[in-house]
Formats: sequence, structure tokens, C-alpha cells
Amino acid sequence: MASVRLDSDRWVVLDVVPYSDSGHVAKVLSRALGVVAVWVRGKGVKAVWHPMAVLEASAVSRKGSEGLFRYGEVRRMRVPERMTTEAARAAVAFFVAEVLVRLLPEQSAHPELFDATVELVVRLDTEERIGTPHADFLGTAIALLGLAPLPPPHPRAGLELATGEWVERAGGDEGFLPPDAAAAFYACTGEQGGDPLPQALRKEVVQAQLRYLQLHLSGPRKLKSYEVLEAVFGGAGR
Repeated sequence: MASVRLDSDRWVVLDVVPYSDSGHVAKVLSRALGVVAVWVRGKGVKAVWHPMAVLEASAVSRKGSEGLFRYGEVRRMRVPERMTTEAARAAVAFFVAEVLVRLLPEQSAHPELFDATVELVVRLDTEERIGTPHADFLGTAIALLGLAPLPPPHPRAGLELATGEWVERAGGDEGFLPPDAAAAFYACTGEQGGDPLPQALRKEVVQAQLRYLQLHLSGPRKLKSYEVLEAVFGGAGR
């Protein structure tokens, strides 16, 4: 990608790390550019630049094909409340942010996935019962990235995660999703939503979604936030 200049852009913050006394480096999901690294200047960074913050940036630019993006001004498009103060909602936010920054290739725009991410932020902040938003989002991401498998041919079919093919065979290995869980996995990718994910299948389906995305996008990568997410959602359904 050569030099870039945009009058405005919208960002979802994925990660922020200190770089020097004068600034930080943030990874953001840009609606126009995909995942990019941004130089964040000034103080009070944590108040605005937290995972899943939705920002509008002006005068976005980068000189040449490498280096950090810079901006003129940023403003929050919404001020989060419950997403940053309630454990389950915060755990989902950190998890999804880590999934996006670790699995998506940099500088590959996905406007529809950006919009789905913003919809998730609104859901985390406004809905009284959030259900399993991480599973719903991963299913949506699989569909929007063009990775969704075809519909299952019959109720006895399981899903081979490496190929996305439906087969009827005995399970027992982590690369194969048995019929009940495979049907729930597929339902999460549907535009119509479908029934809520059963609590008994939640962990198996979410782990399969992660393996599926890793197999088809990035290769194996451990997600630190998953253990926290599982600890929060491992009790009664929400």
C-alpha cells in the first residue's frame, strides 16, 4: 500500500501498547483500510483508546508504504457504559478485539466486518441479556469473510474443520465437529440468526470457531483472553 490520505475514517480500537513517553501504538480495525497500526499521541490515552472503542478520525495519513498511520483529531462515536464496567461484557470485548488483531491480515479492508463489530459494541452496551455474543460474532465473521461451509446435507453429518466439508464418521479428534455441535456452528453463520446457542454446546462451538478461523486464516495462535472469557461464561448461561 502506497502513501495514504483520507479526510475521515472510522476505527474500532483493538490493542494499545506504550511506545515512548510521548505516545502509544494502537492497532485499529479501520473501515476503509482494515487492521492498521496508528501513532497515538498525548496523555489520557486509556480513557479513549481502549479495546472496542469506536472512534471517528480526521486527516488520516501515512507517508510511503510502511510505518504508522497518523491522524489530525479523533472523537468517540459512542461512550461505553456497561461494556467497560460489567465482567461478561468486558470479557467479550477483549476477546473479540484479540481475535480480530491476531487473525485478520493487516491492511485488508472488510467494511461489512467493521459494521458487524460496531453492532456488537452496541449490543454489549445496550442489551439486558447478551446471550453468547462472542459465538454469534465469530459465526458472522466466518460468513462475512467468505469461509462459511455449505448447509449440512443431513442431520448425521459432522464438519471437518480443515476443509469445511460435511462427512458422516466417528468423532474423537479436535479437527472434527460432531453433528449436534456442527449444526449449531452452521446456525451461527446464518443471516437469519436462528435459535440461541445451547449452553451445553457453547464451549465446543466457540473452540471450533476459533480453530476454523485459524486453519483458514492465520494458523495456530493462542488467545490469552479466551481463558478469561471461558471463566466468565463457564457458569450459568447469560
